[in-house]
Amino acid sequence: MYKEIIPTRLREARLRKGLTQTEVAELLDLKQGALTNYETGKILPSAEVFGKLAEFYGVSLDWIFGLVLPQGTGYRKHEQDTDSVNDDAEPESFPARLKKARENFCYTQDELAIELGIGRSSISNYESGFREPDFETLAKLANCFGVTTDWLIGLSATGGNVSIKDRIAENRNHAVMLKKMERDEELARRLEVNT
Repeated sequence: MYKEIIPTRLREARLRKGLTQTEVAELLDLKQGALTNYETGKILPSAEVFGKLAEFYGVSLDWIFGLVLPQGTGYRKHEQDTDSVNDDAEPESFPARLKKARENFCYTQDELAIELGIGRSSISNYESGFREPDFETLAKLANCFGVTTDWLIGLSATGGNVSIKDRIAENRNHAVMLKKMERDEELARRLEVNT
């Protein structure tokens, strides 16, 4: 699904700007051949290039990935995003945001890796900045935490209709409660076995 939508959306965004591939490549310091490959679906951009293109075209990554339906033109305004999350000096980098979201949802790296069906070392590498997730994993991460991909990679201070701060607090409370229930159930099982 993503592999069919992404090239189409990248081309559409460029054409709406009224630019050629050569002009975009020059303005963003990319190779024109790479841009052609992105728009034909032969290869996909790295997370860094995805972010660069989304910012330049004025669209969200969620829109490029086909995770949201286009509203109006499908473009976001170039206004400064504001949200209560800024009051807490929210980290701006993908590794910092990923780690903060994971910790606030009370996931260990192992638990998150199992949830996403990837290796724990991948989560560790993402959080340390040694690797970037592919677009499918980025979408899974955003979905897991109930945030937009734009927020996750630092393009936006907001993650959707509900503030990130509220989502994290709500989900953290839920996760803590579930962990406590699991511990209580385990304790009850142990007591039952011992009696």
